[in-house]
Amino acid sequence: SGMNVGDLEVEYINNSISATSDIVYGMELCGTAENVQSNIITVIGNKTTGIAAKSEDINIFNNEINALGENLGNSTTVEIFEPMTAAINLINSIADIGFNTIVSSSRGILAENGFVTIRFNEINVVDNGLDDSYGIFAEGTDIGIFENNITYVGNTAGETINNAVYLKDCTEPLIQENEFDITLPSCYVDWKEIPPGSGNWVGVVLSEGIVVDS
Repeated sequence: SGMNVGDLEVEYINNSISATSDIVYGMELCGTAENVQSNIITVIGNKTTGIAAKSEDINIFNNEINALGENLGNSTTVEIFEPMTAAINLINSIADIGFNTIVSSSRGILAENGFVTIRFNEINVVDNGLDDSYGIFAEGTDIGIFENNITYVGNTAGETINNAVYLKDCTEPLIQENEFDITLPSCYVDWKEIPPGSGNWVGVVLSEGIVVDS
């Protein structure tokens, strides 16, 4: 809806959405005010996103979202959203995400910029090991993460990243009263010279539970 970021206000309530494809989006939303409530969304295939949103204001409440992608190879598309396996992918949105049950084989909730509240969700991510994987990922976002149950099971041999929560350059992030169940593989630390030729070697940890980088 509203793919040109038009003046659009829509409610999506009590729908069942299922889709199977190489690249699939259960919902693509770019309106001004949107309410996504009490839906069942299941996307199966290679790069599968349950809800992709670039909405001015969006509420995502009481949904069951299953993103069960295989993550094989590098898929491309002309969509504004990068192909990936994620239950929810937000760009420049004011979003309230609450009381959802989320299952993903790679990424749970992603947020780039915007203002995002994540509260009272059941988030279950079991990484299939073929792409970088996160329970929650946010960059440049004013974010609060409150009273969620987050189960994260990593699967990396040193080529992909595993984080239950990764926050980068976020404005005063809050992580409060959540229950975490995190299982991570033991993985070597990758040392890189940054910048090349500088003699400054930095350890890059690929398998960590909660990372706040700012």
